[in-house]
Amino acid sequence: VGLDLSRVVEARVYLSDIRLFAAVDAEIGRRFGETPPTMTVVEAALALPGAEVEIAVVAARNGVAIKNVLPEGWSRPRGNYRRALQVGDHLFLAGQIGYDVKTGITAAGTAAQARQALANVKSLVEAACLSLKNIAGCRVFLADARDFPLLNDAWKESFPTDPPVRETLQGKLGEPDLKIEVHCIAVAGPRLVIQPAGTTPGSTPFSPAIQSGGLLYTAGMVARTPEGWPAGAGEQTRVILAKLKAALDAAGLTPNDVLDATVVLSDPRYYEAMNAEYRKFFPAGFPARVTAALPLMAPEALVEISFIARGPAAEPR
Repeated sequence: VGLDLSRVVEARVYLSDIRLFAAVDAEIGRRFGETPPTMTVVEAALALPGAEVEIAVVAARNGVAIKNVLPEGWSRPRGNYRRALQVGDHLFLAGQIGYDVKTGITAAGTAAQARQALANVKSLVEAACLSLKNIAGCRVFLADARDFPLLNDAWKESFPTDPPVRETLQGKLGEPDLKIEVHCIAVAGPRLVIQPAGTTPGSTPFSPAIQSGGLLYTAGMVARTPEGWPAGAGEQTRVILAKLKAALDAAGLTPNDVLDATVVLSDPRYYEAMNAEYRKFFPAGFPARVTAALPLMAPEALVEISFIARGPAAEPR
């Protein structure tokens, strides 16, 4: 599409073994040089047998300004990535952990690490002249799914109203003492919460969908219904896609508007069953997609899917 690696602003790296990161980081450094992207890294079982690395990227069009964002007093990261990049109206943040960049201290315990990671997010968005209210979507990795309530408590403190969409997964992080990693995208300008039919505002600590910057971001959706959990990965995928269709409908969009999908399976053996339903949802062609296998927050959940779709800019409220 006429771009080069200097235009890549975000990389999501999934590794079959977190110990592979040093080799991947070195290769990223060799290829990107002084203009690496932001980055989030987690260990996951990949869908294709034998795969050790999966990388998804976002690139900026030629002519869109890319600005490195580094709060006062923060050091450059040791790895080959940048902490935040402002790209036109969008701000891409690297995965933030419970580490105080100024003091060099990692907070003790999941609750403290969650608050520190969110404080880091706040510092980065404010350095870009934005606020937490500009955050459209986040992806959170927890080292232990049992810490989900602790995450939610910290989340409500930072986002008391109209929280961003969120996807929460369990994953092994880069160091043994790390409990959480938070990756977010913020957008300057109007931001609108989209409430699909059949959902209740405030029923979760995250919004089901956010319209901002000409895009629609959905939360990671699972198949739980008022009647319980459907049996089987295929049926769960069908229910999830119906929920996502409701979010698209509420925003006046269709599956043809979906640009990016993230599919998470609790077990890679569900890959074919998920794909059978997924193909039906996109008869006119598929969006870009990442598929990884990671433990989900509910033991009954077999599949989780989120979308980013193109759409009109949010109307000011």
